[in-house]
Amino acid sequence: METWRLYALRFTSRQIICWAINMLQKVTIGTAVFLASLLLASPSLAGSGDSCEEVGSTGIEQSYDNETTEGSFSVGFLPGDTVRVVINTTGLVYAFVDVGSQTVYDDDPLLRNNDTDSGNIILTEEAGDVSWRFVAGDGTIGGKITVYCTPPAPPSSADSMAEMQDTIVQQSSAIATEMITDIVGASIDAAYAGNADAANSFMGYAGTMLVSEPVDGSGSTIWAGLKYHWTLGGDDQWAGGQWTGTGGINFRLDETWVIGVFGGYEQSSIALAALNQTFGGSGGSLGVTAAYRFDDWRIELLGYGSRLSYNIDDAGTAGSFGAWRYVLDGKLTGTLPVAANFDFVPTAGLAIVREQHDAYVDSASAAHGTRDYLAARATAGGKLVFFPTSGGYTVSAGAHADYWTTSGQSNSGLTGRVELGTAIDLTATSSLGLNASLDSIGGRQLGATFEASLKAGF
Repeated sequence: METWRLYALRFTSRQIICWAINMLQKVTIGTAVFLASLLLASPSLAGSGDSCEEVGSTGIEQSYDNETTEGSFSVGFLPGDTVRVVINTTGLVYAFVDVGSQTVYDDDPLLRNNDTDSGNIILTEEAGDVSWRFVAGDGTIGGKITVYCTPPAPPSSADSMAEMQDTIVQQSSAIATEMITDIVGASIDAAYAGNADAANSFMGYAGTMLVSEPVDGSGSTIWAGLKYHWTLGGDDQWAGGQWTGTGGINFRLDETWVIGVFGGYEQSSIALAALNQTFGGSGGSLGVTAAYRFDDWRIELLGYGSRLSYNIDDAGTAGSFGAWRYVLDGKLTGTLPVAANFDFVPTAGLAIVREQHDAYVDSASAAHGTRDYLAARATAGGKLVFFPTSGGYTVSAGAHADYWTTSGQSNSGLTGRVELGTAIDLTATSSLGLNASLDSIGGRQLGATFEASLKAGF
């Protein structure tokens, strides 16, 4: 009888191990497919031919005759460029000319010895080529087609600084919102876990046992986290760093409810070297949070306000102004066992952000009015968490999709984020968490975040 029990135990263990390996393979493949799809959806670049500045008022031209009635130029024109097409003909032709996907001539009859202006078409999207075709109207034809291009005029100082304020919301505010909401959300797990297990209670993970069973300890926790985000970019992209320090206290009222208060400070310094533009900011935040747990799921809500001070410099024209930011964030998180010592933690959330910039006068004595922005970030994804039977630490790896949009701006889009983290027991009631992530995958430029967190129960 004992022999049969041993066989059964070995068979069951083998099944569990094979199932866990299979699940890990599926998660790895799914994450790779998800990230590959985002990378393939990255914004395309304009054609590799002459840019608008290179074409300029000199133009590019090509002769045509009865033997050569069609052709194309390889260009790299951008939205906002003004394109002028001039056709000279020695016979009656019918012209077909397209700049990218925009049509300049469509079966238009052109008379002999007639120079015809296109009417200065302003591009609304990128164009990688100028294609042309001529059909003879009365026998022999000949002539040439010439393309000129004028780039948009540089923005005025007022317009340029207003665009920089838009960038602040797209860059600094978006990053700060993500960092603060994520770290506050992770701290709630520690309150549910109480003093039962330090490492399994931080970095966004409470553990299956801790979710489903009562635990010892009051559940009150004090916590603090420091995050640094590095925006990766070359001379023609925004690049720089931003850090956020956040700390607070969470109180577990019972086995289902947790409430807390938190505060933080942030500072940023971002530059666009190609245009000699910089902006930086700093300020403090204060907020409250609440969470409700049911079965293996939890609903989290948090709200906070920030008072900030920004400084911007546009090629020597400087300005400074104050700002208010208000954030409301909601999130649904689960803890689902997938194998022995492995849990899957799915997450879906929505953050609403409102930022108001005060009026100011820049160093060139130009007045700038107040600006009001409304933005939102939706996120969905999950991570796989490994926790050893002996306890002491956890390791997690995850992938998320983020969608950020801002009112009145056209750079909304879907990006990806991957993360790797660990949490290590320091004492029976405290832990250290370390986390690194790569974000904005599939977007205009990548970013990297590094985090260190401390938690202690009392």
